[in-house]
Amino acid sequence: MSTSKDGIKEMKAIVMEEAKTDMEVANELGQLKDRFYQMEQMLSSIKNQSTQNQTSQNQPQQQAQGQQLNQLVQQMTQFKNQSQQQQQQAFTQLQQSIQQGMQALSQADQYIQSAQVLSQMNTFIEQAQQQLQTMTQNQQNQQGQQGKQLQQQQSQGQQNLQGYGWSNQPQYQ
Repeated sequence: MSTSKDGIKEMKAIVMEEAKTDMEVANELGQLKDRFYQMEQMLSSIKNQSTQNQTSQNQPQQQAQGQQLNQLVQQMTQFKNQSQQQQQQAFTQLQQSIQQGMQALSQADQYIQSAQVLSQMNTFIEQAQQQLQTMTQNQQNQQGQQGKQLQQQQSQGQQNLQGYGWSNQPQYQ
């Protein structure tokens, strides 16, 4: 019984450890997402500044800077999408870990209940065996007493017959 309780404690500890790890991954992904948002904001302000400064710069340099900014925005967008996917995967893994942990706990609970039922059945069988032994002993004792009474009655009857001149010995002439 104690081993199954220890098993449940171990399973709970494993599930909690997995959940903690998954939450840490999700937290880190959230922080990356926040950093990405800050970078996006900075990029947007740089883009606005470059637009305001267009009058003072020549056209080819503006186009090159615009292309670089667009490439940077695309890379950041890809990074954002990847981080969101990783965050979703981490969340899905967390849900699966929790479900597996719940299933393991449910199975352990069923095992404990089965063990308790078997223990109760064993106790019932032992009680029935003890009652049967008691009944058998009582019956044997009663039969022994009845046998003694019968022997006493036979012996009493023989004594009575002998008193009247009767004998159970055959008489030969």
